[in-house]
Amino acid sequence: METQTKTRSVRLRDTHAPLLRQLALDVNQVWNAANADTAEFSSVPIPGVGWMSCETEGTSIWAADHAN
Repeated sequence: METQTKTRSVRLRDTHAPLLRQLALDVNQVWNAANADTAEFSSVPIPGVGWMSCETEGTSIWAADHAN
């Protein structure tokens, strides 16, 4: 089955701006919390070396003095 994407054009009035700003702030807070949680659990300790970050774009190793 092929996926179809439909785009709608909606014009909002300025009276909706405060609500949209609040919704955007709420979404941003949830996004930031999710990023913080995943960043916390994406580092693996390596004894005697430090921490290895399990990043999606590449793997980096932090020195022991940079470990938390």
